This record gives sequence, structure tokens and C-alpha cells, in this order.
Amino acid sequence: MGTPENNNDIKRDQLARIMDGLKGLRAQVHADLLVKGASTTQALAEFMGYSLLSVRPRVTELIECGLAERVGREEGTGSGIYAAITQEEALRRFHAKAALEVAAHAATRAEQTTFL
Repeated sequence: MGTPENNNDIKRDQLARIMDGLKGLRAQVHADLLVKGASTTQALAEFMGYSLLSVRPRVTELIECGLAERVGREEGTGSGIYAAITQEEALRRFHAKAALEVAAHAATRAEQTTFL
């Protein structure tokens, strides 16, 4: 496990990716995924009128910064089905996860203290 300072740096980077994640084609992919709803990258590319090779990497980037998630698989093809996550929801999830990590760390510290 990393040091608290390193973990805080990682968390700040994750938060920055959520806040800055919507630029250029990535922003357009996110907006169209919100409008279209959950879909495969192929269906989203067709909806947008873009090539799959332009859309699929942007969906991956959105997942990496917490602004999209895989919600299932398409029957027959096994292709992933993805849904957009609003920035507000991504921030809520980020803060909820951080609060759980703080509580878990506090519980671990309390256990360690009782054994001393």
C-alpha cells in the first residue's frame, strides 16, 4: 500500500481527470452517449457518424476518468455496452469512495492502537 501522501496525489489526479475529462471529441462522445443511452461502441459510432476507431478509444478514456462505465454485454456479439456518467455523479462516486477509504483507514488505525 502506498503512503498517504502518494494516495492523496493519486486521488487529486483522479479528481482532476473527472473535472477536466470532457474536452474535444471526448466531450462529444460523452454527450452523445448521454443522449443515446447505454450502447455498444459500434452503435454509438454509427449514431455519431464517426468511425469506430475514433469512438472506442474515447469511451475507454471516459471510463478511465470515471465518466462512463460498462453496464453489460450485447447478446450474440459479446460487445460491451457502455453508459455515460454525468460529471456530478462521477464526483459523487469519487467522494463516496474517498469517505469509505477514510473510514476504513480509521478503523484499521483503531484496531492497531488497541493491540499496542
